[in-house]
Amino acid sequence: VPYLSAFALMAVAAGLMFALKAPAQEPVKDAQAIRMIVEGLRFVWGNKIVLGAISLDLVVVLLAGAVALLPVFARDILHAGPSEMGVLRSAMGVGAASVALWLAVNPLRQRVGAWMFGATIVFGLATIVFGLSQWMWLTAFALAVAGGVDMISVYVRQTLIQLNTPDPMRGRVAAVSFVFISASNELGDFEAGLMARIFGP
Repeated sequence: VPYLSAFALMAVAAGLMFALKAPAQEPVKDAQAIRMIVEGLRFVWGNKIVLGAISLDLVVVLLAGAVALLPVFARDILHAGPSEMGVLRSAMGVGAASVALWLAVNPLRQRVGAWMFGATIVFGLATIVFGLSQWMWLTAFALAVAGGVDMISVYVRQTLIQLNTPDPMRGRVAAVSFVFISASNELGDFEAGLMARIFGP
């Protein structure tokens, strides 16, 4: 059932994407891959709003990548079984999806910077609660809160990046952002595992 559900949702998403009509764009003249990559990196480095948004995500994920430790926490600290592990693993997604639906109906229009930094602080606090909790329900709640506020932070950061990037540069900036986010997730998981190995979960 989960795999069929995921397949059905992917099929719907693909159909909706193919139904979109991309706006006309002027072709890039004298396009050279290396030069375009360097231009994208220079733009990110020179635009403080874009650089700040990408850097914030990199630092937060690098230092708060606790999801990689869920199996250890479920088994050794919470003494939970596979079903409880499933609840913990889905808690962040439930929190993120709930907040995403709320943001779709109530988009942030004022004080977005305060929302972004506030969400980042709450994410850190929720991660600390996750690390200290000895109770299953509190751990799941902390993960749901972390997922929800992370969605707020991602929503604001990605909007800031899009609004502060000109059309010809948008693809390259999105690529830089994607690489940084992906790399920080992997490095964050490695850092979390290494710290757990040295100091214990």
